[in-house]
Amino acid sequence: DNNNNNNNTSCSYRLFHKSTDTPIVEQNHELFVAHGKMYDEVARLCSEFAQDVMMTEGDLEWQDMGDEDHQVHALVTRHRSFQKVLLCITGKGKVGAGIFSRRHLMTDGIEISTALPFVREARKRNMDVVLLDPNREGAQKAMKVVQKSLERLFLNHHHHHPATSSREDVYILAHSMAGSQIVRFLHDKTKTTHQYSNDGETGQQQQTHPHSTTQAGFGFLNQIKAIAFTDSNHNVNWTKKNPPVTNLLVGPSSLYIKSHKVHDDAKRLGELHHDCDFWKHRFGSIKTIWAGTMEHALTNYTGMSYIWDHFDNFLDDNNNNNNNTSCSYRLFHKSTDTPIVEQNHELFVAHGKMYDEVARLCSEFAQDVMMTEGDLEWQDMGDEDHQVHALVTRHRSFQKVLLCITGKGKVGAGIFSRRHLMTDGIEISTALPFVREARKRNMDVVLLDPNREGAQKAMKVVQKSLERLFLNHHHHHPATSSREDVYILAHSMAGSQIVRFLHDKTKTTHQYSNDGETGQQQQTHPHSTTQAGFGFLNQIKAIAFTDSNHNVNWTKKNPPVTNLLVGPSSLYIKSHKVHDDAKRLGELHHDCDFWKHRFGSIKTIWAGTMEHALTNYTGMSYIWDHFDNFLDDNNNNNN
Repeated sequence: DNNNNNNNTSCSYRLFHKSTDTPIVEQNHELFVAHGKMYDEVARLCSEFAQDVMMTEGDLEWQDMGDEDHQVHALVTRHRSFQKVLLCITGKGKVGAGIFSRRHLMTDGIEISTALPFVREARKRNMDVVLLDPNREGAQKAMKVVQKSLERLFLNHHHHHPATSSREDVYILAHSMAGSQIVRFLHDKTKTTHQYSNDGETGQQQQTHPHSTTQAGFGFLNQIKAIAFTDSNHNVNWTKKNPPVTNLLVGPSSLYIKSHKVHDDAKRLGELHHDCDFWKHRFGSIKTIWAGTMEHALTNYTGMSYIWDHFDNFLDDNNNNNNNTSCSYRLFHKSTDTPIVEQNHELFVAHGKMYDEVARLCSEFAQDVMMTEGDLEWQDMGDEDHQVHALVTRHRSFQKVLLCITGKGKVGAGIFSRRHLMTDGIEISTALPFVREARKRNMDVVLLDPNREGAQKAMKVVQKSLERLFLNHHHHHPATSSREDVYILAHSMAGSQIVRFLHDKTKTTHQYSNDGETGQQQQTHPHSTTQAGFGFLNQIKAIAFTDSNHNVNWTKKNPPVTNLLVGPSSLYIKSHKVHDDAKRLGELHHDCDFWKHRFGSIKTIWAGTMEHALTNYTGMSYIWDHFDNFLDDNNNNNN
């Protein structure tokens, strides 16, 4: 408990059927939760629990701002600082404050279906949080509830305390119907009406002077620094006679994140939307990117990194000097101040030597960031034959460790993709998010560098690295190493490398002697190639394969390794093919005969992306959910 009091923000909350200890997922939820009254009741209990978690982690409280006509409630930071605030408004339906989807809340967990990850990120930035509850009185009164809530929380405070409220920067996340509600509210509170008087000579009406419906409306509009719409249904034409609001909606302060249709080709997360005439007519020139999912309610979760990247561009620099762990690192072309993205990277980074050099610089910078945030250092374990390097926790505790091995190619330690590193940023393309999560859990970190000597020697480098970091230590310090729990993230080729290593270090050979009477060979006793190999195998508590290319048949004569690969300690996260129908993040893979033959009965879920190198990023919540199930109970009573 003493080591994990601050680790509650790292756990993953999932719904289980208690008597059978079965997690509720998309494929079985109808077996446990019947539609109708039972569904509504379970959803209500899950929502209340999720809101309690957000209240605890975000230091929020319910504020009742209703009157005789309307019930107006919101979850608001307990002691509001009025400096910067995240305002989150959920969509229509029966969802409550901070809840994006009741179904996903029951089948995928709190982190994926609610504003909890946004609350956590806001608190890291010392931001206040406001979670509106627009559906408290039903869909027909939702607009009125949003209006009353914003008036009480922002406009009334602006009217009574203009000095403090004018300094409060507002960052808005508007999901689905909330986009229309916030646009209508801003338009109604800032549209200018005109007063007229009769001309004494002509009898015709003349405009005397413009009259704003409320000065506080413009004050609130000016407080909005950035806004992110996720699958919003607003229309920019509503405000075409209101330039201040229109400028906000189509300017750099606004971002639109869009899901793709079920029957469309899958869209890559972060890819720019190709604006058609319809889109431009309805939403104007707002920057629009794909959410990488066809699930409307998941656009907030999948797009979260881009949303915070967008917000961080507008957060006051003076208030963010200490927020390095929360910012998003992106590559820019400095002289034109242009972010490098998938659509333009070939204009700025030519293929060949220039590409390799820019990728090298980006990789080194990313590794420097991981070293700083994870307290890592380079360890040189090479010899005359092999250059063996790894990023390792500076003062290793030998209690629990995250071992991360990247795939083949020119990528270095902790780097999953050079292209995504240049076009999508460090968080999406490297092990940085895993380093951060590991440190929250007081875990050591080891990032191997298998490609230091090229693809042909990668297996040998992995072997030498693991021998020096784990097996040799086990041999010289069996008392401490046997207590070290190992959690492995193996991406792509790394899956084959770790499987081959485990097999080679634990396969049992037999010694034989001649029988004096018959002359035939008889088995005398099994001999393990190394005791340390079995010691390391026993230290592995959980392993996550992301698009791994290993084969369980390699170890069919090695039951200890096979049991690890197909048992509950292993998880496989799989991307879908470019031309396949898009797969929902976390959905169970339908195991065909080929899959079972190659990978056995390992639990396999879809990564929700067709990008091989993004399987780690999109699947991160599920990977940590898997790891957390095996973290030592004694150290995780609060998780």
